[in-house]
Amino acid sequence: MFEPLKNGLILFFLIHFVQSSRVNYERGSKFVKINSNLVTRSACRTLWFNRCEYNFECCSKFCFKESNWQYGVCKPNSEANQISCKPLWYNQCIHDSECCTENCEKKPNWRFGICGPNRVMIGRKGECREVGYQFCQENSECCSRKCVRDKEWLYGYCAAPESTSTQELGAEVSDDGILSRIESKECGVSQVLPIHLRIIGGRNTTPDEYPWQEVMI
Repeated sequence: MFEPLKNGLILFFLIHFVQSSRVNYERGSKFVKINSNLVTRSACRTLWFNRCEYNFECCSKFCFKESNWQYGVCKPNSEANQISCKPLWYNQCIHDSECCTENCEKKPNWRFGICGPNRVMIGRKGECREVGYQFCQENSECCSRKCVRDKEWLYGYCAAPESTSTQELGAEVSDDGILSRIESKECGVSQVLPIHLRIIGGRNTTPDEYPWQEVMI
């Protein structure tokens, strides 16, 4: 008598459980689907977003960035084809052919390289570079012997040498031996003390004589 009732209750609970699970699953799938859409939308930037750094950040796959800009602008991908080569210091190159200088300098641990100078810009080896030269790497390359280059830079620039006259003078004066020799050599001072201060014809005068200029008058 109770067996059919028991089976019916079990069947009822099973059906209710399956239906509730299906609703929860559908709700969960919708929730996940919405989240995935949101993630997809936030993964790329729309046109004219002006803080991109790499092409993959933009939905158009083209982040236009000048060499002196910190951030670029997401532009239509059609404009990317209009730019045949990348300018100097463009920092997303992979191959030499991408750079106008045909020189994509890339270290082993870099994901992207930098469009560096070509041989014409660097010039011939063995010649010192004047002040203002922008592609030095060692002090010996500059005529001024001063290449200002940060450790993170590929290249530096030749700067004017600092004035060394004050430093050299200070070094000489700090030497006691040199200082004593400088003090003993006073220009225009005779070591022979004259008897009288007035001179006539190159000889010492007596107190009753006048200078020879007045004698001629």
